[in-house]
Amino acid sequence: MLATCTFNDFDLRFFADGTPLDEAAHESTAEVIHQRIWIDGRPVEQGHPVDLISLVRSLYYPGEFYIFTCGCGNAGCAGIWDGVLVRHEPHIVRWRLRRPVSSEGFGNDFSDDYEQWKGRSEWIEYAFDRDIMIATIAERLAAVRRHPMVPDGYSPYGVERRHLEALDPRGRLCDVPWEDHDGPSLFFLADESHRFLLDGRFVAHGELPISEAYRRRLANWLEGNHARSREAGQRLAWLEELRALLLDAYRNGLPRDFALWLMFWQVDEQGRLDVWHVEKRTINVEWLNTFAPLPFPFVCLAADHSCFRLWMDHSPEAKESHSNFISQGGRSDVPLMLPFALEEELSRWAEEEPTTSADGTGIASNEGRDSANADAVRWARFHQEGIQLAERIQALVGTRATVVYERSWSDTATNLPRRIAVGR
Repeated sequence: MLATCTFNDFDLRFFADGTPLDEAAHESTAEVIHQRIWIDGRPVEQGHPVDLISLVRSLYYPGEFYIFTCGCGNAGCAGIWDGVLVRHEPHIVRWRLRRPVSSEGFGNDFSDDYEQWKGRSEWIEYAFDRDIMIATIAERLAAVRRHPMVPDGYSPYGVERRHLEALDPRGRLCDVPWEDHDGPSLFFLADESHRFLLDGRFVAHGELPISEAYRRRLANWLEGNHARSREAGQRLAWLEELRALLLDAYRNGLPRDFALWLMFWQVDEQGRLDVWHVEKRTINVEWLNTFAPLPFPFVCLAADHSCFRLWMDHSPEAKESHSNFISQGGRSDVPLMLPFALEEELSRWAEEEPTTSADGTGIASNEGRDSANADAVRWARFHQEGIQLAERIQALVGTRATVVYERSWSDTATNLPRRIAVGR
């Protein structure tokens, strides 16, 4: 039975150089086919292209999605720094966003735009019937694929015909372009009545391919520990135990081709749970191989623009570009499970990354020397804590790899080696 809800009407419309695609002559040509969202019969954010891949992906799980973007494909280029917040309930997809979505023009300069926009933009919420929304998107995509027009390109930049061909909101998440896994996608919504989403569809615990004994154990643990999820001093430990319990599903019947995620609400600045901001954490089946060597011999830690980065490398030598990320804002794609408390400490440490003083450049003046010395002291303290955190990661990794601390490229005040192997 549907929850009592007044639904908004959702529509997706395609255009060829500004002309509705269904009115464009079949033999005509166009530079770009682009798309717009209409809600309740009115266009929404006409000046910004719709990212079809983000739109379709948002049908499968809750979170923040940059559905409106820039023509180049980078939402920030258009001053869109906050995405559409999406929640899922049985048969319902809810949106919450600030309008207008872009902060451009709100302040006197680029740095002031965002804060001005946050104070003057308006929060808007929508509720859509999920089945109707999916059917509408599927029908509009099918119409585009049937149309004989072959444009020079699609919007935003980077979207190709093959991506449109692959998009199917009725299919599986793993088939959405740029998803990097195969098989079913299972999300556990820890703060949403302990529900599971299987490729966008709510399923009961009894519908999952897990043993009856594990199903009872999971249900009993959730019931007995629910109060801890709301206690500030217990929440991280609760999440840690829950993640370990979900990982155990792979030992109790869950096929290894299932991709599994833990979803939970963020804590806001006032210490309250925010139902709209959702954390997404991978439950990686490879975590079961606790003694196997990691795919690369080195695990590297660095701070970069107030965020921590943790990645694997085949060499201890410093490079200008990185890949094989273990964690970047909670992303976990390789077999190393970081404790939530350690992640929080890493995030706090990275947020305190120093900045070099404008006059701390080694110029021959007392003021310049004082600034340079102060910069060196700040950076030295920062690196000392970073190395200590790297040592804790080494204790977690054990003999599976060597942990390396990489000095931030922003540090021009110390002569610390670019990389320090703490595991040697």
